[in-house]
Amino acid sequence: MEGFPRVCFIKNTVRNPNIVIGDYTYYDDPDDSANFERNMLYHFQFMGDREVIAWLDWPVEQISQHLDVIASADIEALRACRRD
Repeated sequence: MEGFPRVCFIKNTVRNPNIVIGDYTYYDDPDDSANFERNMLYHFQFMGDREVIAWLDWPVEQISQHLDVIASADIEALRACRRD
């Protein structure tokens, strides 16, 4: 991210097809934020493991519409928003 060298959106940096990254998922690493895969320690491809990582993989409009619920700790309300 411009101005924040430790942070990057990781969707375009992960090459492993068994690791699925959401559009708005970012990662903070002081050493190498673009090398997220090196930290996948318990991802065993030979066992068919698949990682799906998304931080609110919602369209921007849905995030802005439900920002108050996202900021709260109400998991059930958040699940209800996901179904919208």
